[in-house]
Amino acid sequence: MNLNPDFSGNTSASLRDEIAADLRESSTRLNIVLPIGLGLKIDLSTKYSFAVESGLRLTFSDYIDGISMAAGPDADDIYLFTGVVVYRRF
Repeated sequence: MNLNPDFSGNTSASLRDEIAADLRESSTRLNIVLPIGLGLKIDLSTKYSFAVESGLRLTFSDYIDGISMAAGPDADDIYLFTGVVVYRRF
């Protein structure tokens, strides 16, 4: 994986060392993720439905985003997504 985080605006010497450690780290392309999701779907009519969905992904890696030492090395990455959907049946 070829991640390229941009820390060009930072001037802290200690953070530069942590960034250098992150850039040297070779992360794997395969990671385990625990998906957790919740949603609600309501039929508005025979042709239309409305849904609200949300999902949380708990990872077992701190290098999903390519950054670990420079930003919270003691915690694995987590990401969340949410969506609103209108379905039309044909």
